[in-house]
Amino acid sequence: MNSLGMKIVKVMQESPVGNMSIFLYTKQCQDAGINPEYIRPEQIPMLIQRLEEVLPYFAGRRTTEIIDRINKLTNDSAQGR
Repeated sequence: MNSLGMKIVKVMQESPVGNMSIFLYTKQCQDAGINPEYIRPEQIPMLIQRLEEVLPYFAGRRTTEIIDRINKLTNDSAQGR
């Protein structure tokens, strides 16, 4: 998994999603047609669209916080951070 993918999983692991993070990340990437091993910043909006549908079942009200943190990763990646 590339560094962006690892950062996304870490955000999810630090939430109520916990140990389900890798499974959710991989499954939602695959459903969106994204290779989870090599996710690119421009693919994050597609992943977020999928996550917005399933995260509420695992993270409840914290879904928005998780999505916002993943979106921030997109901005950081685009700026070379």
